[in-house]
Amino acid sequence: MQIPGLNLALVRLPAPLPIWHAELTRDDWLVAARAVAQAGGRLVSTWGVDRRDATGGSFVACAAYAMPDGLAWLELPLQEPEPSYPDLAAIFPAAGRMQRATTDLLGIDAEDAADTRPWLDHRAWPAGFRPLRHDAAVRAAPDGPAAAMLSNYPFVRVEGDGVHEIAVGPIHAG
Repeated sequence: MQIPGLNLALVRLPAPLPIWHAELTRDDWLVAARAVAQAGGRLVSTWGVDRRDATGGSFVACAAYAMPDGLAWLELPLQEPEPSYPDLAAIFPAAGRMQRATTDLLGIDAEDAADTRPWLDHRAWPAGFRPLRHDAAVRAAPDGPAAAMLSNYPFVRVEGDGVHEIAVGPIHAG
């Protein structure tokens, strides 16, 4: 498998479906996303990983793309102390929400992202808490009622004739 315009050393993973993996440079992160989009590929997911441990390692930004030849899993090692990577939402709009979740869970930010609202943390977690970091400590909830901890999150409001809300959570019946 090849991504047009890039000379990546994609390695086939031992899996029942064709999955190819490569580490790329910061300069190639957006080049790869544009090449996938131009070739008719689709973004499957973005996520982050904390690979820091006693022997080294770093935070990593990951993207998976569906291509005609299979799935391309690309990894970008990030620099500390404030790990970040180029925003993919301008190329693949669906990346925006996944990137926001990565920020909430790991503190890895998409640079120059248009939407930086929290996705998962609506101020119910202690300030600065990133649950998927290796050094995340389980902390007690702050004093006070839970309602006081939640921020005024700017949910999209819909109003007008014929509009109504139906409560469907936490389980949607269908």
